[in-house]
Amino acid sequence: MKQVYLSLGALVRNVEHYVQEWLTFHRLIGVERDGESLLGVVAIPALGETAWAAKGTGAWYESPRFDGARRAGVSDCRTLAEGLFLTSEVATFGKIGRTDTYAKLEQTARLSRTWGDAYGYFLVATGRAELMVDPLLSPWDAGPLLVLLEEAGGRFTDWNGGRTVHGGNGVGSNGHVHEETLGLLKSTPTGP
Repeated sequence: MKQVYLSLGALVRNVEHYVQEWLTFHRLIGVERDGESLLGVVAIPALGETAWAAKGTGAWYESPRFDGARRAGVSDCRTLAEGLFLTSEVATFGKIGRTDTYAKLEQTARLSRTWGDAYGYFLVATGRAELMVDPLLSPWDAGPLLVLLEEAGGRFTDWNGGRTVHGGNGVGSNGHVHEETLGLLKSTPTGP
């Protein structure tokens, strides 16, 4: 029997974001079968933007900035020193004893911001950021990300480089800065 896993995002936290009127409140849908991500949708209702992908069909993107859907694609930036690094919350690096890791990423990147959660990965998939790193990431939050980023030309792995939404953490990139980022993650000491 084949296993099908449907991710509907972190509903409780998203309700909190909605109530607080965050512009990056998002809806997530991810479909996985037998460990393979098949479908991913990230919608940012307040911005009127949606990105989606199905394995083998490419990634697509809609925005009020243009008519209709167009192909989503990652940036061509080749190094983190030229790129934008995003994370959901700086404090989560401290929660796992990896504040040095955050500092190293921030120091290496041209620019860093905390436009996080799914919105950070959304920005990577649509070519507006090069890297999104989450020290703590649940499968229901990561569900749509692997297929969306891969179909947009990027990569999504856990911190060990495993191609999974079940790793407990996440690295989403334009692909060009991925190995550089994994090297930085491995070069900083682990916490308690």
